[in-house]
Amino acid sequence: MSTRTDGRAQAASGGGTRSIELDIGGMTCASCAARIEKKLNRVAGVTATVNYATEKARVTFAGGVTADDLIGVVEQTGYTAALPTPEKPAEGAGEAEAEPAAERDEAAELRHRLLVSLVLMLSLHALTWEVFLIWLVVGLFVYALYSRKHSKVQQELRGVSAD
Repeated sequence: MSTRTDGRAQAASGGGTRSIELDIGGMTCASCAARIEKKLNRVAGVTATVNYATEKARVTFAGGVTADDLIGVVEQTGYTAALPTPEKPAEGAGEAEAEPAAERDEAAELRHRLLVSLVLMLSLHALTWEVFLIWLVVGLFVYALYSRKHSKVQQELRGVSAD
C-alpha cells in the first residue's frame, strides 16, 4: 500500500510502504541531483528519484526508515532537505476561496502586462511607419535632385549643352 502523507506522521505509523516528497536545496546541476538520488537509493528499502528542475525528491520507503533518516542522508551528502510546508489559505477565506483569488490576481497581472505590451508595440509600430515614410520621402527627394544634377553633369562631360 502506497500513501502520501506528512513524513513525520508516516514515521510514527510504522510498517508498510510509504512515499514522501522532500524539498531539496543547494543543488547547482544535474550531477548534484544524481548524487543525492544515488545516496538515497543506497539506504535499504528506499527508492528515490530527484528532480533538479523542481528541486524535489520523490522517495518511497518501507520498514524502519523515517523521514528524518532520509533528510539526514541528504544533509550528510552536503545539501539541505525538508518536508514541504502546506500552503496556508488567506485569513478569513476557505481553501475554495483562496485559490480563485490567487488566480484572479495572476490574471489581472497578466492582463496589465498584455495591455502595456500592446501600447508599446503599437507606438513602436506607428513610429516605425512614420520613420519609414519620412526616410522614403527624403530618399525620393534626394534621388530626384541627384539624378537631375547627375544627368546635367554627364551631359557637360560629354560636351552636350544642357541649354
